[in-house]
Amino acid sequence: MRFTPASIALAALLTTVSSMGLSQRPDNQISPRSIEWQKAGEAARKAGNLAGATDALESALIDGAMADVARDHDVTLHLHGGFGRPPKPMDAKAERLFGLVRQCGADLGLPIGWRDTGGVCDGNNIAACGVPVVDTMGVRGGSIHSDAEFLLTDSLAERARLSALALWRIARGPFQPGQERG
Repeated sequence: MRFTPASIALAALLTTVSSMGLSQRPDNQISPRSIEWQKAGEAARKAGNLAGATDALESALIDGAMADVARDHDVTLHLHGGFGRPPKPMDAKAERLFGLVRQCGADLGLPIGWRDTGGVCDGNNIAACGVPVVDTMGVRGGSIHSDAEFLLTDSLAERARLSALALWRIARGPFQPGQERG
């Protein structure tokens, strides 16, 4: 199980809020499942599996926080879902789609580059279904996903032209992801 920094912060907050004013709990009040996750995390760390250690220790934090909230507020909690996204590889279909977008950009006088950012988005879910994805064809700007995020207004029209041209060329018919032009 992989968690984001926000989920870890939430777990820490829930643990702190639920234990405010209390001293350390006796061992018999600590969630056995949380102890199991902690032991698994330590074993993974000792074996050199840092990703596995992180997953287990994060799970211990979440389980502990949930146990504290359930006990202190007399509620039942159920953890489901996850925080992970599938990978979005640059496979042959995605390369072909990116090539089309790059050519459209060149035809419009827009340099279009690609770089792996390691980030995730809804495009990861789409790519997991076998559909090629090119992310961030939107406006130019900076400081994405922060309180300082901004856009360059002169890029609104250029990116609309880029999207329209790419869609028009796909709709024309010769573009098939993963196939060479005939």
